[in-house]
Amino acid sequence: MSSSKIYLEFTSIGCNKLPQIASWGYDGLLAFGANNYVALYYPEDPESKGIIATLSGHKDKVNCVEFINRGDEINQTNIAIISGSADKTARIWKKNKSNKWVNSAILESHNGSINTLGVVRSRNIIVEKDLFATGSSDGVIKIWERCELDDTKDSVECIQTINLGSKYPIDLAISHLPESKVPILACGSTDKRLLLFVQNNGQFIESLSLQGHENWIRSLSFATYTTPISPQNLSSNDIKNEYKLQEGDLLLASGSQDKYIRIWKISLVKNDQEEIDKEKGNENGNEKKSLIKDLLANVLDDGTFSGNKVQLSTKAHIIDVEVAKDGESCVK
Repeated sequence: MSSSKIYLEFTSIGCNKLPQIASWGYDGLLAFGANNYVALYYPEDPESKGIIATLSGHKDKVNCVEFINRGDEINQTNIAIISGSADKTARIWKKNKSNKWVNSAILESHNGSINTLGVVRSRNIIVEKDLFATGSSDGVIKIWERCELDDTKDSVECIQTINLGSKYPIDLAISHLPESKVPILACGSTDKRLLLFVQNNGQFIESLSLQGHENWIRSLSFATYTTPISPQNLSSNDIKNEYKLQEGDLLLASGSQDKYIRIWKISLVKNDQEEIDKEKGNENGNEKKSLIKDLLANVLDDGTFSGNKVQLSTKAHIIDVEVAKDGESCVK
């Protein structure tokens, strides 16, 4: 009598149908919400057999997932995962010394479903405490700091509560102001305005309310502008820089239900007196103004910016992003 063997070929699980439900890590790990679980998967691993783990703990549907990163430039790594749920909690997950994922902290402070997360996305994230934000249907944004205690536990403290009143946050994004480590928080909500908060003395202060969108703002993403590596190899059309983008300028993309994506530039500017001081050789001429007052945001309306083969149109009917040097990878 012959015996038969059973082999596992593939493990799959359904992804929750929500816009902020998945996050892709630097090491290729994809984390996404699947019912009450956070599922982990390496899509580009040729030997992958599907889901490698499901992280359990939430008591209701997972709504949003993000990686917490640390490191310098391209050497950034994923150090933890944060998930927000309809159970009104957020949970932090990380690997222990045995290389197993554990729930290192539970955040219980909101009175409504947590629908969005904001984590720092910047060129350099060299910190001892991780900064992140949670946004809830209770109309509140909470700012948190995370410290690692050991390989299984974290200490997480809520350092600020921002009440949006009758509006509730739909998406959050965090980065650093140009040439600084000062955090800036962008918030899209059930409103047409894009709110920018800048941290001063440990507290985020509303600094700008940007008009332009005609409906709810549902998606936000920060990026730092980098000049082309070899501009001499690009054609005159490729290096067109109508909006005078400078190395280190902070760009913010906002996507709305009005079917438009708007690109905003945030840069530091000098006042006239600083220019005069600089010409006189005054050492103080190189100092920046107050970072909050230095915030200058310009919308790049219905335009195109080019640099290192990246093109993005803000027209309602098309988004064309080309990032691969070999031309094989593009999104249209």
